Amino acid sequence: MKPMRHPGDAVIYGIVLMAAILAFVCPHLTGRAGDMPRTVVITYDDTRLTFPLEEDCTVPVTTASGHTVMIRIADGHAAVTESTCPDGVCIRTGVIERTGTAIACVPAGVLIEIEGGVTDADAILG
Repeated sequence: MKPMRHPGDAVIYGIVLMAAILAFVCPHLTGRAGDMPRTVVITYDDTRLTFPLEEDCTVPVTTASGHTVMIRIADGHAAVTESTCPDGVCIRTGVIERTGTAIACVPAGVLIEIEGGVTDADAILG
């Protein structure tokens, strides 16, 4: 038995095909072109601070445990420049600049993340 075809099916298929092509060729139409500015999010204790990634500044963070972490945001990236934690892994992590990347200072309980913009990840779980 042959399936029935409606004369309007071709029109619908054409519209769907054009929408798919436009979404691929012009991602800004679907909101995937990074229209959200990238930000540096610093989380510690019960505090969440947000700073534009494109504005240079130094953020001193002192946690309830008494640790001090200095975070430098400059030239489109962020890094921990000083920390009173015993191992210094957060300093040796270097700079982060891409959406979805992070630096963690576990002894101090500080997390620095880049959010917004476009991610290179296939998926973000959260």
